[in-house]
Amino acid sequence: MAILLAGLLAGAGVLAGGCTSEHSNIVGAELPQAHFDSLLVPVRVEQLAGHGNVRVTEPNVPYADHQILYFGRQGTEESSILARYDFATFADTFSQAVVDTANIKSFRLFLYLVDFYQHELTADSTRISKYYEILEVTEPFTTDQFPGPPPTVNPNPLNPVLDERDANAILFFYLDKQKFVNWYEDPASHQGILVQEADVPGNDPGLLGFAGKGFPYAGSLIDPDLQGTLVGPALNVEFRDPPNTFARLLPSVDLSTLQRLDPIPQDFTENFTLRTYLRSYPYLAFDLDLLPPAVFIERAVLGVVNDTARSYGPLQSIVISEIGPDFAPAPEDTVTLSQLRAAVDRVTGRTNIDPVTETRLEFNVTSTAQRAVNGAFAGPARLILTAGESFFPSEDLGPNPDFYLMRYVFHGTGAADSLRPYLKIVYTRADDLTGGAP
Repeated sequence: MAILLAGLLAGAGVLAGGCTSEHSNIVGAELPQAHFDSLLVPVRVEQLAGHGNVRVTEPNVPYADHQILYFGRQGTEESSILARYDFATFADTFSQAVVDTANIKSFRLFLYLVDFYQHELTADSTRISKYYEILEVTEPFTTDQFPGPPPTVNPNPLNPVLDERDANAILFFYLDKQKFVNWYEDPASHQGILVQEADVPGNDPGLLGFAGKGFPYAGSLIDPDLQGTLVGPALNVEFRDPPNTFARLLPSVDLSTLQRLDPIPQDFTENFTLRTYLRSYPYLAFDLDLLPPAVFIERAVLGVVNDTARSYGPLQSIVISEIGPDFAPAPEDTVTLSQLRAAVDRVTGRTNIDPVTETRLEFNVTSTAQRAVNGAFAGPARLILTAGESFFPSEDLGPNPDFYLMRYVFHGTGAADSLRPYLKIVYTRADDLTGGAP
C-alpha cells in the first residue's frame, strides 16, 4: 500500500473543516492557531488494496418491464427496440371484409420520445437525428435472451421508405399494409418487429430513450399533450370504411435489445464504471495501516475523476457506503436489491451530478477513515459507489436506477497523477496535541 505524503501544506487547515474555525476550548486555548495548523498532516492514498464491481438485480422489475426502450448507436454501444403484439385481439373487433389492403387508410408504428432525450444534442447543438428501419421478426424469442443479439428478421423493411426524424416527442412510421392483413388472418405468424438504426450515412451518434408499454406518462417526462395516453410503441391502423374507424394496439412484450454494451471493467487500471438500468456499482478498498499509530483523523475525502467523453445520461445521484469484506461477489455473480440494502452502511451522497459535464467528484468520508484507524474493519476500508436507491434517505434520491441507462466512467489507477482515484486524509498525531507522555 502506498501513501503519498503531501508535506505540511499551508492550505491544510482548509481540509480540517470545522476543526480550526470553531471557538477555542480549554485545549485550544493552550495551542496557538498557527501552531495547531502546523500539526495537521495531509496524506493522499492512491494505491488500492482491493476493488471490484457489484452487479445488482431487482426481481420485482424483470428486464422486459423496464419503462424506457433504447434505440441507436453511441460509440461501441448499440440497441434496438423489440416488440411483439397479440393480433388475435383484432379477430373479434373487425370483420374480414374490413381488413383489406384497399380499405386500410394507414398502418403506422408510433414511438414516443422521453423528455430528456428530446433535448439531447450533437456537437453542433442540433437535435440528434436518426434513420429508422422496422423489420419483421421471423423466429420466436423469449425475454430472458436479452440483453443480447436480436432474433432473425426479414431483411426487407416494413417501412418502405427509411424515415429520418428529429428528436420530436412523437415519431411515426408508415408500415406495409399487407403485413397487417397477414397478421390479422394468421395471428400465430406474427413473431414481432424490430426497430433498428438503419446502416446508412447521416445518423448522429447517440442512444435515444422511448416510452415502453409500462411507461409512467404522468409528470414532465413526456410531452404534456400526451397525458393520459398509452404511450408505448403502438401500432395504429385506420380504415377508410367505416370512416374514422381505427384501432390501436400496444405490445404484449417490448424491450431494449442492448446487443452491444461496453463491458464493465474488471481491472480498474484504465477506468471503472458506475452504471444504472443494468445496475453495476464499483467498490474501492483503501488500507490505512501505514498511517502512524495514535492519530486523530481531522478530514478524509474520497475523490474520483469522471471521464466526461465516455460518460452519458441524465443527472443522477451518487451515494458512498461502507461494505464489509465478505460482500464482494465474483464478476459473474449478482446480488438482489434487498441484499445490497442489507450490506451497505451509508456514509454520504450527492444529487444532480451531470455525467457529461462534472469531472472531479469528492465525497466526505471522514467517519469511515476514523472508524478504520480505530480498528472497526477486518482489513481495508471498502467504499462502494451506488446510485440513489430507494432505501437511502430522501436527500440522496434521484431517478430510479432502473429507469434511465446512465454511465459514469471514472479514470483508473493507471491514469495520470491528477486523474487517479484517491483518499485524501488530514490527521494529527495524538502525541503532538498532548505534548507526549509525561
